[in-house]
Amino acid sequence: MVRSCAGREPPRLSSCPWFEPASPEESTTPIVKPRVATAVALALVLLISTPIGALAFPRQPVTEWVRDLYTAQAARIARAQPLEESDVLVLFTTELAAFWQEARKAREFGATSDDVLDAFFGWNVTAGTKVSFTRVIKVLGTSEAPTLLIDVVVAGVPRRVVLDALQDGGSWRIANITYDEGEDFSSFERRLAHP
Repeated sequence: MVRSCAGREPPRLSSCPWFEPASPEESTTPIVKPRVATAVALALVLLISTPIGALAFPRQPVTEWVRDLYTAQAARIARAQPLEESDVLVLFTTELAAFWQEARKAREFGATSDDVLDAFFGWNVTAGTKVSFTRVIKVLGTSEAPTLLIDVVVAGVPRRVVLDALQDGGSWRIANITYDEGEDFSSFERRLAHP
């Protein structure tokens, strides 16, 4: 049922909660009250705003994010493409990205390591190595800072990686990655950055 105040005689400002006359002389031409437009605008702002909008549109679950990330990184390695700085800045926390950048500069100036470490799959993974993602399980942590076990295969050999994720501004970031052979990504990059 649609309610309207149009056609009432004589319309007064307080007689109709939805419409009011444009002017006292034009009592038959209704206009929408400003408070209706204000309510609609406020609803849109609340829906789009970051904290409330994030609840209305939940972020991708961390396990799905890791699955997509590792699938994309396996494809990158298969295409023999290096890990780009823009990817590091988006995927890693600010602190971890800074270590990576410092270590990269140190490598450019002659400091090298005998070990080859791929950030995602671990030791001795060079461009073109056959790697694949098997599964991911959330094992520890909170909803904002989970720890995940990731099973991967490198050149036919199964490996396990432990990834510490961090929810940052509505998206996920990598705080650290520990490999089944020992050292973690943060320690490795820190050692190269500050020999």
